[in-house]
Amino acid sequence: PATVTLGSHTFTVYAADSAGNETANSSGSFSFSQRYYYATWYDNNIGGGATQHWLMINNEDTTDAAVDIFIGDMNNPVADDVPVAAGAVYAWQSPVALTTGPVMVVSTTGQALGVSQRVIYRDSFNEVDAMEGGTPASEYYFPWYDNSGANGMSGNWVMVSNMGVS
Repeated sequence: PATVTLGSHTFTVYAADSAGNETANSSGSFSFSQRYYYATWYDNNIGGGATQHWLMINNEDTTDAAVDIFIGDMNNPVADDVPVAAGAVYAWQSPVALTTGPVMVVSTTGQALGVSQRVIYRDSFNEVDAMEGGTPASEYYFPWYDNSGANGMSGNWVMVSNMGVS
């Protein structure tokens, strides 16, 4: 048998003939693709007006998906093998207070997902889509920016994360 490790998942692959006997001289292949989704920040510390923060994961595929969620430390997931049923939306919240970034959601089963961050702050609601990895652009546009104290804002930031090594 051969052992293959992909991310946090380890698979043991056996080759066998039609009678179920292991064979040493078999060849074959399998594919396992992952999709990556990125956001800049996660903050579920309640206070200062913030009341809720979720990662929304939408699986419109016809098969169930599994995701790993990384926040801050890109080597250790804060949640792994999170099931997202076919055709369902899963709202994930960290069970512990986190104020850090970046955020990475990995579709370990390869389905294309819709991933966003949803935040309730005071009397407002905000949802921002995560960006899918592998499709970088040099420019991104946002529909609105408001840091006016007259509108009850005490701060507003444009967060930028560099997921690369340089």
